[in-house]
Amino acid sequence: MPIASQVAAALASRLARPLAAALLCAGANGCASLKHMTADFEKKWDDPKSILAEMDMTAPGTRATDSSAEGMAAFNSGDCARKHDIMNTEGEKDMVAARRLAAGECLLAAGKNEEAARFFGLLAEETPSAAASQGAGVALVRLGRFEEAATALEIASAADPSLWRAWNALGVARDHQGMKQEAWDAFSKAAEINPFDGAPLNNLGVSKLKAGLAEEAIAAFMQALELDGAREAAEANLRLAYAMAGDYANSVKGLPDNRRVIALNNAGVAAASRGDTTEARRLFTQALDESPHFYAKAYNNLSLLLE
Repeated sequence: MPIASQVAAALASRLARPLAAALLCAGANGCASLKHMTADFEKKWDDPKSILAEMDMTAPGTRATDSSAEGMAAFNSGDCARKHDIMNTEGEKDMVAARRLAAGECLLAAGKNEEAARFFGLLAEETPSAAASQGAGVALVRLGRFEEAATALEIASAADPSLWRAWNALGVARDHQGMKQEAWDAFSKAAEINPFDGAPLNNLGVSKLKAGLAEEAIAAFMQALELDGAREAAEANLRLAYAMAGDYANSVKGLPDNRRVIALNNAGVAAASRGDTTEARRLFTQALDESPHFYAKAYNNLSLLLE
């Protein structure tokens, strides 16, 4: 659970302020343009493996229908076939299919997305099922193959509308395709089906924030924080959303000192992207004052504003 590159680019385009092109530094990792003002937020959204990892965390209320991923993280790709005995064709047809689906989920949990996409693709051809299409779609989203992913996930959600992970992944695919309303509808459907996990609501908030709808993003992140599954991501995203909405106090409220100075700097970058240079200067200065060591990023950002 933060996207900063696309948020800042959209704001820069709308506001058309010279400052939006300035070189500003944010967070704890490196110095880059406004398009990279919060490395963590960008990682959460633009790295599909990172943001979609939460889809494999199944809430207690849905384990009866979506339990195949549970405990799979301990297996490596070489173990998946052996652990689930996929070469064994004995037993009822449903039992054989279940073993193979479990092996595919094992590959997903191990981060072997290329292998998972191929494996689930074959399963979907040999023995078509909603679960196989869902697995293929999740793997394809993680690989950035969004058009193919959307096709597989639409098949899965149509065949079994109760698969919340399919809806959640479809939302990510649609967002990357620029189909915002379709993405929001998919995330909302996933949250409705699984009200115990905050990942779909966190993803909805990220998509809303990317669209410049900070207040709606804040509402989604606050809902996500009440649930399991995306607390850390939702908290970080909520702080950025507050900053993008101009609520700089809430963007840094309650943080320990070692995280507060970074949040102050990031809030300053958000203020700069909004054209609020007075607040940006104040926030960068405060970050410098409160940091126990020389904070080069905040210093560089403040210097840019004073040029």
